[in-house]
Amino acid sequence: MLIESITEENFEVKRIEGINVVNQKFKQIDRQLYHNEVNYFLFLDPTVWAYKVLKDKQDKPLRLRGFQDKILNDKHPIIIIAGANQVGKTFSIAVKAIHHALHVNNASILIISRSQDQAFFILDEIKLLMQAANIPFSDVIGKVENRTELHITNSNKIGVSVIRCLPPTLSVYAYPATLIICDEIGFWEIDGMSQAEFFYKVIMSRINETKNWTKNCIC
Repeated sequence: MLIESITEENFEVKRIEGINVVNQKFKQIDRQLYHNEVNYFLFLDPTVWAYKVLKDKQDKPLRLRGFQDKILNDKHPIIIIAGANQVGKTFSIAVKAIHHALHVNNASILIISRSQDQAFFILDEIKLLMQAANIPFSDVIGKVENRTELHITNSNKIGVSVIRCLPPTLSVYAYPATLIICDEIGFWEIDGMSQAEFFYKVIMSRINETKNWTKNCIC
């Protein structure tokens, strides 16, 4: 099912629509904070949460675009996005991963990218966002932090959520997942399998243990 198509013909209309949608969200949370009457369920929205917690490359509050807001708040089990370079897809990946890790106890996020170097790059972007944030993420960073994985202590101080960034190899079989993000899937090169075979045999099987979680999953 096609949710939205942005073309050269409707780009400006869609851009303005998106700005209006996210600005309404920002005004709502700003107004509530000003009056000290905050509905904290608003922070389950990644767009609102990112606006108040994360910063952009200019050290300003991170204001996601309309299409990013729509992607991050979509509740379908499988979401496919086709977009041009440099429109903010990696930023969306980073925001979704951090938000999910912090709001889902014992989350396991797998980010599968086209190469090991690209996987390293995405996790580095996630770490940079956390380092520049308005809250001290150092309080929740766990003992494991390397080039491929990041552990985040849950708010209950007991469980741990994990973000792993990996290339499309059979090593993905080692991990269950509550959220899987496939980056640049059109460029994947897998020995002995097509991209479609790898997706259905390896990627989709990773959620078999977690897809029926209902108690604390917000996605």
